[in-house]
Amino acid sequence: MTSPTAPLSADSREKARVMIVDDEGFARLLLKSALAEENYQVLEAQDGLLALEQVRADPEGLDILITDLNMPGMGGRELVQTLRREGCRVAIIVLSGNDDVRTTIGVMHDGADDYLLKDENIEETVLFAVKKLLDKRAMERENRLLLEAVQKANQELEAELCRRQQHEAQIQRDYHSRTAINRLLELSMTGQALEQQLAAMLDTIIAVPWFALQDRGALFLVEESTGDLVLKANQGLSKAQQASCARIPARIFQQALCGRAMGSGEVFFVAPDALEAGQRCTGIVDCGRYILPIRLHHRTIGVVKLYTAPGYQPETEGITFLQTVASTLASVMERQRLEEALKQKAEYDPLTGFANRALFYDRLTQAISAARRTDKDLVLIFIDLDRFKQVNDTLGHEAGDRLLQEASRRIAGCLRNTDLLARLGGDEFTVILPWLTHAFYVEYVARRILEELNKPFFLPQGEASVSGSLGITFFPHDADEMDLLLKNADAAMYQAKEAGRSTFRFFTPAMNEAAEERLLMERALVRAWDNREFVLHYQPRMGAVAHRPVGVEVQLCWHRPGEGLVLPQRFGPHLEQTDLVVPLGLWMLETACRQYKSWLAAGFPLRNLTLPISARQLQQGKTLVAMVEAVLAAVELPPAQLVLEVSGTELMSQWDKTRPLLQALRVVGVNLAIRDIGSAPFSPAFLQAISICAIKLDEKLLPDGSPEPSRVALLQGMIALAKRLEWTVVAGTRDKPMADFFRAAGCDELQGPCFSDGMAADECTHYLSQWG
Repeated sequence: MTSPTAPLSADSREKARVMIVDDEGFARLLLKSALAEENYQVLEAQDGLLALEQVRADPEGLDILITDLNMPGMGGRELVQTLRREGCRVAIIVLSGNDDVRTTIGVMHDGADDYLLKDENIEETVLFAVKKLLDKRAMERENRLLLEAVQKANQELEAELCRRQQHEAQIQRDYHSRTAINRLLELSMTGQALEQQLAAMLDTIIAVPWFALQDRGALFLVEESTGDLVLKANQGLSKAQQASCARIPARIFQQALCGRAMGSGEVFFVAPDALEAGQRCTGIVDCGRYILPIRLHHRTIGVVKLYTAPGYQPETEGITFLQTVASTLASVMERQRLEEALKQKAEYDPLTGFANRALFYDRLTQAISAARRTDKDLVLIFIDLDRFKQVNDTLGHEAGDRLLQEASRRIAGCLRNTDLLARLGGDEFTVILPWLTHAFYVEYVARRILEELNKPFFLPQGEASVSGSLGITFFPHDADEMDLLLKNADAAMYQAKEAGRSTFRFFTPAMNEAAEERLLMERALVRAWDNREFVLHYQPRMGAVAHRPVGVEVQLCWHRPGEGLVLPQRFGPHLEQTDLVVPLGLWMLETACRQYKSWLAAGFPLRNLTLPISARQLQQGKTLVAMVEAVLAAVELPPAQLVLEVSGTELMSQWDKTRPLLQALRVVGVNLAIRDIGSAPFSPAFLQAISICAIKLDEKLLPDGSPEPSRVALLQGMIALAKRLEWTVVAGTRDKPMADFFRAAGCDELQGPCFSDGMAADECTHYLSQWG
């Protein structure tokens, strides 16, 4: 910055802009030359009006204006007056040949910065005056900057002081707030009764120093059974006020302040002038109210009402503090509920609310001990829901949970108060019937349970149907130890499943042998899959008219070490109980399709390949459809040449669930056939709805020897109906007379031992080649 006494540098002079206003050209020339030599930027004007126009055009672009006093038009004094009147702060030097003092004073009074006499040294005088004014302006600018810096520093110091004071006040508030919250947490762990804890907490909240609350307040909890608000703690309320607040019916408080706050779930404040009739507590007026909802797991379980001092205005920090208080209060309730929940979780099933496995074992031990002491019978029932997995697969696990809840309620409705229902896990339930005095009661209970489970389940996700398989065992008749009793009930339950499900079975000693055999068989099947002991056999189907093979049916067989070839009739039911159905089904489909494709390539005139589908495979839903599409694409086999054969029994028992799957398979292009026609439920309308292409008559329809006329008429009617519906009719035959009968009756294809048993792939190739 330039010192007031220091000469101006050349750079500073180049930047200074000076205007010379004089009507004499020679005078302007002299001054301009002198100023230019000192590197000033010089502007010129012949009179005051021209100078005024230039200044107005760029008010900030001029540093010094040098004007003659007397000029035609607008003189120097008038120019000074006009510029100062318009607020222009440019430095002005007035030149004149008149040394009259009054003139000088008048010009300076009008706003000129200097007044110079024109003489022979005017150039030097003007240069000196210009330098002096520029130095003065530089000094003023420096002083102004220094003043602004000082003012800014003072403002920053004042702001910092204010911030420090606010910070210290906030520290005090935070300290009191944290102290109060810590005190609330300490109170929640004192082990006192809930009412005592809440009363001490209410006192702590009201006593926070910086929070302008009155020495009164109330804390209510919601009574779950009625929804009423129940007073649990109060401070500063009279007995009359306590009595009026002891229990507030839900229908009353829902429209009041407490109800509005509980509905919003947020801290609620109402100023005194905003209170309406019915919102004032007895004897408490002219003060604002804070209402704090106490929420636990998105549910309002209580509310706190606090009264503010007169003139109080709500603030964000106060609301934040109260939200923390409400959260802390909720943690107190959470602690108590957690203790109750831990006990509930340890003994009761969280989904159904009935006894869990641990409580069941404990109660069964107690019931066995009591039965021994009193010499009374004890009955144990195992219940397993049939087709429950299908509900999960088709409607989702949420629907499965809803069904389990409803099923448990239905079972419980069939029992006495002294009986115990427990859920062991999944879809397995157990029932303990102690103090049994009449044996017929057991069968009565079992039949009632089956009736209830057979009723449709109307779930939000859709209608579902299941049934139950029950196993029943007696203590001490069947076993006198708990482990054996459980094993017996489980064995009886599996016998009920093998008997067709939706039934019950009483335990017999032979059931344990069957259970052991079933377990061994299932383990052997798993090993067989791992050791690649399964093979596919193919049984030709003969054209009833052409008398030659027109198709093949696939059979899954088992080369069991030490036993030889095992047919599917023996191990199939056990295989259905394992998880091998899915990988085995995929292997069967791909292997059979590739073999069939090779026969077509060899020129064998086969119309289709028939592959049986089990009930477990039908439960795969969309996965089965995708698997079939993928295999057909990989093998490059036309879908119409693949026939999937479904059991009529499984189809009709699961019609609502199976129909969409079969329709999806038909969209793919695969043909469908139904086996066991005659021994399974048979509805032509249902079968027509899924566009089947063939039915397979059960060979048991035609007994050995001469068939009865009524049986013959039945078969002929079924075949005629199938013909009218354009279904292919396949008949299983044991011998030549049966084959002749079915051929004469109009069947399209025949299959059975009288033509050929199932054969390995190479044997079947040799057999087919014999027909050319």
